[in-house]
Amino acid sequence: TDDTYLPANLRFTGWHRYKATNTVSMIYKNQPIVNEATSADTFWWLPVGRSLFRDKRIPRENLNGLSIQKTGLSAVMYALTSIGGPWAQDPPFYASVDQFELDPEKDISQSRLSGWHGWDHIRKIIFHHNGPIVIIDEANGPGNQKAAINWQIAAGIIGEDGRYMIDDAGRPAEVILLPVDTTDGEISVGDQFNPTGDQQIRYQINQYGKLSLVTIFLFDEWVGAQVSLDTSASPPALLITTAKEQISQPIQLSGQRD
Repeated sequence: TDDTYLPANLRFTGWHRYKATNTVSMIYKNQPIVNEATSADTFWWLPVGRSLFRDKRIPRENLNGLSIQKTGLSAVMYALTSIGGPWAQDPPFYASVDQFELDPEKDISQSRLSGWHGWDHIRKIIFHHNGPIVIIDEANGPGNQKAAINWQIAAGIIGEDGRYMIDDAGRPAEVILLPVDTTDGEISVGDQFNPTGDQQIRYQINQYGKLSLVTIFLFDEWVGAQVSLDTSASPPALLITTAKEQISQPIQLSGQRD
C-alpha cells in the first residue's frame, strides 16, 4: 500500500466507448492521487447490462490526457445546441511507444498519439522511484483548434496559480502545472466534468495549434520543493530543489530523446 505506481493506457479498443488512448489511468502513492472519472448514475432507460455510465460513454475530458476542440459538423451542432460538450471524442485506437527504459533510480516512458484530427501528442513520463513523477506533454495540430490537458485528482485540492496541495488523509502530496514556451494559457479547477465530486485540473492553451505543459507530482519529503524552468539552458531544464537534493530534468520538445 505504500508503493507508487502509474498505469498508462495506450489504446481504447473494446465494445464500450472508453477512449483512453495515451492517457494516465491512475497515479497511486499511499492512496489514489489521480483517477479517471468513470463513475456516475446508471441510465434507467438502458438494459441492465449496458446501463452503467462507463458502458455508455466515458467523455474524453473525464480522463487524464489531451483534449482537442471539436471541428466540422459536430462543432456546429454543439454551438447550436450546447449538447455533448466542446471536446472531440474519437482519438485513434492506438498510441505508439517511442521509448521505454527501466533503471534503478527512475523509469522513462515516451508514447505518441498521431493523426488525431491533425494533432500529434507526445507524452513523456519520468518516474523517479523515490522522488517526483514528471509528465511532459507536447501537442501540435491545426492552426484553427485549441487543446487542453486534464487531470482528475482523486481528492480535494487547495492552492492556486498552478500549484495545489492534495488532501490525502495526512500523507503529503502536491501537483504543479508548469507551462512551457508560453504564458498564454489558463488553469481552471472544478468538478463540472467529474461525476465523483472530486476535483479536475484543466490547463487550456489560448494559442491555436500548439500546447506544451510539464506536470509534476511531489510526494513525502519532496512536498514544498522549489520548482522552476531554466530557459537559459539548451534544452530548457526543469529544476526541482529541496534543502537536501536537486533534480535537473531536460525538457526536450518535438519528440527528441534524451
